[in-house]
Amino acid sequence: MRFHDLAWPDQYKVYRVIAGYFFHSERGSATLREAIGRAECVKAVQQVARHLGLPEGQMPGVETYERVRNELGLEVSASVIRRRWGSWHDVMKAASGQKVQMNARQRATFRAAVRRRLKGEDWLEGVREWLRERGPSLAQDDYDAWVRERNEKNPQLPPVAGGDGVRYGLVLPWSVVLEVAKGELKLADAQKRELKRQEAEDGDFIGLHAVALIHGMSAGRAKHMTAEDEGFPAYAFKLQRKRVWLLDDIQAHRSAQPFPRRTPGWLQCEILDSTDIKRLCGGLAKGELENALQRHCGSHVPRPAGHIGGSLYWYRIAVEAWLEGART
Repeated sequence: MRFHDLAWPDQYKVYRVIAGYFFHSERGSATLREAIGRAECVKAVQQVARHLGLPEGQMPGVETYERVRNELGLEVSASVIRRRWGSWHDVMKAASGQKVQMNARQRATFRAAVRRRLKGEDWLEGVREWLRERGPSLAQDDYDAWVRERNEKNPQLPPVAGGDGVRYGLVLPWSVVLEVAKGELKLADAQKRELKRQEAEDGDFIGLHAVALIHGMSAGRAKHMTAEDEGFPAYAFKLQRKRVWLLDDIQAHRSAQPFPRRTPGWLQCEILDSTDIKRLCGGLAKGELENALQRHCGSHVPRPAGHIGGSLYWYRIAVEAWLEGART
């Protein structure tokens, strides 16, 4: 069965499954955002229908929805739903599990989003083209401006990825992307070096980018894998709302070796972040904490256990011991 013949709930499942393959293209990201926005509308309509006790497959009209959603405190208004779906009739069909036809714009956007799946050196096509044409600047902002103009003026050509897409696709900082694009460094060597750097800095724990490098995939695909693969190791804790994994678990998963089955966030209660430390140290401002860490680490503020992607973390037990010592 073709994608366009699926009922809307099944189409949305497909969007979620393939998201990691086209997430970093401009059109792919827009396609996914649109699908997620539409899904929010469907869930809101279904919630109102359940609240009203409507028979299965029957959905509320506009006025009924608007009245009840205000009672329930739902943020998605009828006007937002109409804007995202085009008509109330279509959102009712989607909410009841029926097939909804894509319009011409949506079909074109979807085809453009999934037409090409970039791998490895493919991410560098635009950067190398830009390097041949560019002025004196090597800044990512200038590259992004060139990408927008190039893709708009040449719709007959495959679009090239923007700077963020390239960085996340290759899991490399922009300066290293340029080294690889200019032939000064091999891509495989650059990624090995970046992984070693992250492992050396992060210690026992790693973030999403290191997960991607270990598995040899883009950050977008890694994000999808870690969220959707039920057999993937549970994250240990969140740091500044970003998931962090135990390095040993990820290496075991990559090597198809056994690893402990844990609950997501299994170490969260044992970890403190900079917000917690500022509060425990008398409400320090951001600049004050940074200054204390540089000049008085261990005396005025507890020493961090490590950092992931630039975000510091502390073990709760060590901080509690430090606070107890500071009081005596």
